[in-house]
Amino acid sequence: MTKLFSAICLVICAALLLGSCSRIETLSDNISPDENAAYSFTSGETSPPGAYNQYKLAAQDFAFELLGNLPENEKGLCVSPSAVYSQLSLLRNAASGSTDAEIKKALGEMSLENLNLCNAYFFSRLDALSSEESFIRTDSELSFDEGIVVGQEFLIKNADYYNQKIYRGEKASGNIVAASTVGFEDEWLSGFTGEKDGTFAGKKATFLTGREYYLKAKGCTGFIKDFANTPLRFIAVLPDEGTDITGFLKSFDGEKYRELTGSMDIFTTCEAAVPQFSASGDLSLSDALSAVGIKEIFSGNAKLEGLSYGCKAKLGEFRQTCSYELKANGAKATAEKPEPKATVELNRPFVWILADNESMIPVMAGTAMRF
Repeated sequence: MTKLFSAICLVICAALLLGSCSRIETLSDNISPDENAAYSFTSGETSPPGAYNQYKLAAQDFAFELLGNLPENEKGLCVSPSAVYSQLSLLRNAASGSTDAEIKKALGEMSLENLNLCNAYFFSRLDALSSEESFIRTDSELSFDEGIVVGQEFLIKNADYYNQKIYRGEKASGNIVAASTVGFEDEWLSGFTGEKDGTFAGKKATFLTGREYYLKAKGCTGFIKDFANTPLRFIAVLPDEGTDITGFLKSFDGEKYRELTGSMDIFTTCEAAVPQFSASGDLSLSDALSAVGIKEIFSGNAKLEGLSYGCKAKLGEFRQTCSYELKANGAKATAEKPEPKATVELNRPFVWILADNESMIPVMAGTAMRF
């Protein structure tokens, strides 16, 4: 009898385990995109949509608003503003009323149609110009409690424009969890030409050196350096001596970013020196998003009727993991650049950005504080 009872218990436990596993569904796998709906680089749409200028300015503004509201980290920050912007854009397709108004304002007051089209073009271009060896890769997902019935129209919008993974069945705090993982790998188009010893924030460090395109704006200097295979550029931003990096981030907005990057002249270079560094982030972004004005979606008052039928849903968590490592690899410089007119030595905390070379939208950004 004892053996029979034990056998029955094992069968019941196995059934419960299998049942719990079977409730995890990948809803996004059940929907095929409409090739005529999206504006995709891979489908031959190699020129930006008509509203792209508004989109790129809005995405730039959002990037630095977000960066300026992240919590301080003594090791430095690392975040992908474009991935956050994309997930919020997708969620806008489900929002209504005051919830939609908050997201719309933070993302730049674009129409939903233009927002969807521009996101589809931006990310399909990054994907099309990446490879297995050199890539900028963004993997985003939404996870729902098993009791949420996700609307078909929302799933179709995701398939047509965003291609994010949508799961149901995992226990999600507050019904919904948004998460993304961003990775990057590439070499320089023109490698650094030397090394030198120096100090960073008072500690010994080895710097990579080279002649790079010089940037200058009020309160900061910097330089731009292109990658070889992906459509990205590295931008270094060095606040003036004596400037607190946290205070600098609070004031460095999209307008100042455009002033800085707009100062580039192919005839004006600097003698650049940058320490080899790595940055990583495993961030909860709920507080930062609340600080930029997106609050209601995290509350019981969230209006997400377009997301689920008959269920009161809200966003419980918004998480992101990303990493970047500055390396020395790259082709040996072959073309001689003009004589440098300035020196930019990143020997104190600075801001770094990986920007799309067409729109200058920050794909990844952060701060280097110490090594």
